Amino acid sequence: MCLDIRDQIIGDTFHLQKSIYVLAFQEGSVIEEKIRRICSSFQGDTFETKYQNLNQEINEAIALRVSTRDIISETKRVFRQYLVSANQFEGNEDASVFKIYKVLIMREKAIYTHLNMLI
Repeated sequence: MCLDIRDQIIGDTFHLQKSIYVLAFQEGSVIEEKIRRICSSFQGDTFETKYQNLNQEINEAIALRVSTRDIISETKRVFRQYLVSANQFEGNEDASVFKIYKVLIMREKAIYTHLNMLI
């Protein structure tokens, strides 16, 4: 399930292709300890669940992902509408509020980048 390229946030890694591994084993403290040690060596997260609840948790995760995608899309749509309505600069028809803000943001970014170098 992927978002349209226009709905993706710049620098967001949420939509990158990811891998998930499901390990299922019977009770056994020795093998469980070894598997945990192997999993902890990777940067990913581990989650425990009971086998009986696995399908329910997968369905809940899918529903949460869909609702989150819808919220992000709706937020971006409303924000775009707001920016279009706010893109009116009084006194000068040729000036774009977006371009003015872009220049201001680039200047602020440069200032803070150089300030962070002093730390």
